[in-house]
Amino acid sequence: MKLQETQNRIRDLLSLFVTMIKADTAMGRQDLNKIAENLLIPIFALTFDYQSLENLNFSEGGNFPAIDLGDKTARVAVQVTATTDSEKIKYTLCKFVEFELYKEYDRLIIYILSEKKSYSGKGFDGIIQGKFTFNKEQDIWDYREILTKVAEFQIQKAVQILDILEQNISSRAGRTPYDHRNTIFLSSLQLEEEDFVRWLAFKLISAGYSVWCTPLNKKGGDDLNQQTQAIIERTTALFLYIVTPRTNTDPASLAELQKAYDIMRRDQLDGFIVPLLLDTSSLSSINILLKGLQPITFYDSWAKGLSDLLKVLEERDFPKDASLSPNTANILWRQQFEPERGIISKEEEYLSNWFPITLPEYIYFHELQRSSTGPIEIRKNLPFPGFQHNIYLVSFAEADDFQGQLGTYISIKSSNPISITNYLDEEYDPKLVNPDLSWRFVIQLLQQTWERYMYQKGLGMYQLANGKNAYYFQRGFSEKRISFIGTDGNITSRALSGYKTVKLSTEEKVKRYWLFGISGKPILYPFHAYVIKAHVVFSDDGYQIWKSKSRLHRARRSWCSDWWNDDWRDRLLASLSWLSNNQPSLQLPVAKNTNLVVERHSADFRSPVTYNDPNTDLPQTKNEVNDDLDEVEGEEFNLENDDSLLDDEEELDDE
Repeated sequence: MKLQETQNRIRDLLSLFVTMIKADTAMGRQDLNKIAENLLIPIFALTFDYQSLENLNFSEGGNFPAIDLGDKTARVAVQVTATTDSEKIKYTLCKFVEFELYKEYDRLIIYILSEKKSYSGKGFDGIIQGKFTFNKEQDIWDYREILTKVAEFQIQKAVQILDILEQNISSRAGRTPYDHRNTIFLSSLQLEEEDFVRWLAFKLISAGYSVWCTPLNKKGGDDLNQQTQAIIERTTALFLYIVTPRTNTDPASLAELQKAYDIMRRDQLDGFIVPLLLDTSSLSSINILLKGLQPITFYDSWAKGLSDLLKVLEERDFPKDASLSPNTANILWRQQFEPERGIISKEEEYLSNWFPITLPEYIYFHELQRSSTGPIEIRKNLPFPGFQHNIYLVSFAEADDFQGQLGTYISIKSSNPISITNYLDEEYDPKLVNPDLSWRFVIQLLQQTWERYMYQKGLGMYQLANGKNAYYFQRGFSEKRISFIGTDGNITSRALSGYKTVKLSTEEKVKRYWLFGISGKPILYPFHAYVIKAHVVFSDDGYQIWKSKSRLHRARRSWCSDWWNDDWRDRLLASLSWLSNNQPSLQLPVAKNTNLVVERHSADFRSPVTYNDPNTDLPQTKNEVNDDLDEVEGEEFNLENDDSLLDDEEELDDE
């Protein structure tokens, strides 16, 4: 073999190993990390002449702190990691200092198993404190440092490197699922998840991946158990297991999982099983075979879960079928459903949840001053939206609106009004604020304006999982319906809270309240608007929200399972009607004589095609989301059939 061919093969194998490391990392596994520690010892001995390098996790016992490899003769230490961020580097430096390893090693090298990033080095010197030398340019490595040295080698030395890589990487890569397998098996025996299974299967087929799942592939007269076992054994390269409370206990689903687990262990197929989480309620009882496997979550967003799954497939270089495409998925769809359903070439109008706003004419940078010694700090509770940036108060309000309201000894020295148009176009003195922050400042003022308005309206506030606030309509709204102009132009009404009557015993009944809420997020592109989202929370008294996140989640899935798009849309429109006092727009105060105008009707979009859902002709049982739930009297429910209605104490006992 010629020198160039040898060097090219070394490059290919190192690149392959990086791909394998990324796939392992994406699945939360560290098998290859341990292999890499031993693999790098002979590689570093040949390429960098570290002849006394040893694996400290073996020679010193246990998990050696801060570093994995050490050459006490060359006084060089190496940390081997698949983590690429600066925090990992800082952590290693901290441990290196904490355990005084600089007394034995003059140099610390951090070897990134995947691909290193560009690091600013901020904070590194503060950790090192001059105790040893660490250069972010010279001491953070990845496979490219090896390739640079190999390029200088003669054929004999290059062949030695290649032999090591062939023995450790080629054989390992030969045990991937892709040599004789190319199917993604989507475990899907539970009918309640069939819509999700079909959706995911069609998305993967559109992306070019071969998929097997019961809803698409089961044929009449087939022995389903025998068929699925054969597919898992012969052609499956990736086994996707949907984790729900039902699949955690269903014998048929668990039989498929056991089969996949046995094959993964027998053939050493790393990452063969990938759990998919549709909700959080199944986490506490997840099957023992799935412990330690990194799941992909779909409970926040199906689209986000799909994106994460496709990223894993790309990182693994999972094989695609050239015959599969979006057109294939469309054909399969039409085979599943009547041909008149699906995408139709007909224009359709869609309402959004983007509500246009008209910004104030000016934004002000008020220069602050203090009449005595001390820091210039304004008080938190200002009469109008505003915040401090350096020595400036940034607001939509003029200086007179803050007279005597800024805090003891603090006043406005001078004002810099800027046209909001010029400000957003970055046509102003950059000394006031870095142009990179200009839009962020407007967003911050708009968010403050929204929060203040919701609070002043007397709505309850609930903090969402992302830290944002949702404002909900409390118990009093269960006694009235809010009128608004519907999408058909007619006046209609909706309730924004309600309750169910729950039987605790034959004689005792209690009420459990549902409370509709909204959250607002300002945007400046593609136009100025608030993105207003709908929420629903639950309460025992109509005011205080349940503390248990899992209980709230279960209640949403149970109580709102039949809330269709028009239910959420109409309640959102009813909310804005009430907030605007039934006026054409919401007037959110930003100054004494200035309001932020929010249109009550959302922006609409036009699609060149429309879509007929195959489920639209099915009978729809709409119970609590229709007028039944809106009624004051509510509805009686048996406590045994709905554990989301239990008290917190009862729920904890059950868990």
